[in-house]
Amino acid sequence: MSVSEDHFDLYEGIKQIYSDGFGVVYKIKRKTDGKLLVYKKISCLIEEEEISIRKEVEILSSLHHENIIELVEAFKHDNNFYIVTELAEGGTLQSFYRKKRNTGEFITEEQAWRFLKEITSGVAYLHQNRILHRDIKPQNILLTADGTTKITDLDIAKKLGTGDDFASTMVGTAMYMSPEMTTNRKQSFPADIYAVGLTIHEILTLQVPFDARSNIQLMQNKLNGKVAAEIDPSRYSQDLIDIVNSMRNVNPEQRPTAEQILVHPRLQ
Repeated sequence: MSVSEDHFDLYEGIKQIYSDGFGVVYKIKRKTDGKLLVYKKISCLIEEEEISIRKEVEILSSLHHENIIELVEAFKHDNNFYIVTELAEGGTLQSFYRKKRNTGEFITEEQAWRFLKEITSGVAYLHQNRILHRDIKPQNILLTADGTTKITDLDIAKKLGTGDDFASTMVGTAMYMSPEMTTNRKQSFPADIYAVGLTIHEILTLQVPFDARSNIQLMQNKLNGKVAAEIDPSRYSQDLIDIVNSMRNVNPEQRPTAEQILVHPRLQ
């Protein structure tokens, strides 16, 4: 799917959901059938930005998986790009676990395994298509009304060419960036596994993975595997703790692949 003709008038804005460094996201209604969707409005000021947006649309349009947000269409209007996707009404995984924390609750063991399976399934599909997400984190995992997870925000995703197994651009969110990215300035599929591991670790401990007052301290804590809080073994099974810990192994070669995670007996 390429960027289509201007369809701005086909949609009615309902409310702004959030804004980030890449654009502003709105809940919208399609006038033709009343279907609720979202679009991200992205200001396009220079040619390089437009090239980047078109690459994101190209990647999104090729993806069809139950755990990846589905692209509806993309169009340009008044020098802004609009990327229209399905609506995930449950909010982000970050807001989900923070609500738990605010009420003194924890993610259950059953929920944890389900989140792990669904996020990893989406990542496995990306990797099978030689796509690195490069920004997996609780804020970029959405939940539908029935609790199904949807990986979103492929703004900085990278499609690797045949024979090209690494990306070398320093992008992503520092807290979830793999140790090899900060030391070797290159990353491959294990970097996404690391970020999924940190994401699950975070929702189980109800806090961000690392305490750090500077980027240098953050990098040191990552290289030493020094997390802010360990997963409570009195609350969660050793099976769950072990698989999450393996995913955030400092050595990328020792992390399991998405396929290896999905054959775990607890995920069958």
